[in-house]
Amino acid sequence: MKTSRHFGEISPTIHSVDAEVALGVERVRVDLNLARPDELDPAEITTIDQLLDEVARLDESARGMLASLMDNEDAQPAQFWRFHREDVAGYEALEREGFVAALRLQRIGFYPDGAYGSRAFLVMDYILREPKTDQVLAVKLQRDATLQTIAWES
Repeated sequence: MKTSRHFGEISPTIHSVDAEVALGVERVRVDLNLARPDELDPAEITTIDQLLDEVARLDESARGMLASLMDNEDAQPAQFWRFHREDVAGYEALEREGFVAALRLQRIGFYPDGAYGSRAFLVMDYILREPKTDQVLAVKLQRDATLQTIAWES
């Protein structure tokens, strides 16, 4: 059985393991998703644990990526902001400049072996705090934590 500092023991027969990490005063749900849990490389566990040890840096980096796209009207972050501001009650006053700060990191998912058809190594799901909607802005990163894509999902 393999062990992670964040996920504990990882069974060779279980395809998904959940945990939580602290980000400031908030808790963020994290999950490890495996297509072939029996083939999980211990080096992958080390990489994932190291990334979760630096969740504040990861969050800051992802927010920087989101902010850098806010002036591009065709980019997913700008479209996500515009949709909420124009079509969701409670967000009429949300200014473009305050959008990224208004996001809450809800979940981080790891897909080291492409489970569920994911091409991303990790996905950071952001939501707007209140009022809650089912809309998610997913920042998808490669193994080295560089941006793969940003997707608006629900």
